Amino acid sequence: MMAQNLNGQTIIKYHPRLENASDTLVVIFDRNHRDNDFRDRFNKFSKDTNFPDSTFYTMSYWRDGYSEPEFHLIIQHVSGPPLDHKIIYFDLAKLFSHKTFWDREMDFNKWSKLGSFAMSRTVFMVYEDELLSNNRFVYGHKFKAYQIMIGLGLKE
Repeated sequence: MMAQNLNGQTIIKYHPRLENASDTLVVIFDRNHRDNDFRDRFNKFSKDTNFPDSTFYTMSYWRDGYSEPEFHLIIQHVSGPPLDHKIIYFDLAKLFSHKTFWDREMDFNKWSKLGSFAMSRTVFMVYEDELLSNNRFVYGHKFKAYQIMIGLGLKE
């Protein structure tokens, strides 16, 4: 399955074989957390890169407000080169067959451990509000999962 933006460029590629990968981790993410800063945009590479005239979509959540005020978390999904993150769909049984982490149960140290652990694995994010919606009771309903990378940092 492919999706296109208004210019007809492909921005989402669906890869069903990732649903069954044994090294897949799933984060149930609270996008409505009070300390989230959501950013999304379309970007275009310049001519002097390895991907001239390529367009990619970036969606990211920045979160601070941890016990140490200088720590922050970045969750990022990039559709397009060079990362080309995927979007897949899970039903409840398939979703919970993977190692699952609930955002609301994680502090900065747990995110840090997950970030290190996730470097050699595929990590997907499912929005908590969608997972807990009434749709979870609809037989065969599938939840959209975004492949992500986890970044951690310090403010200077």
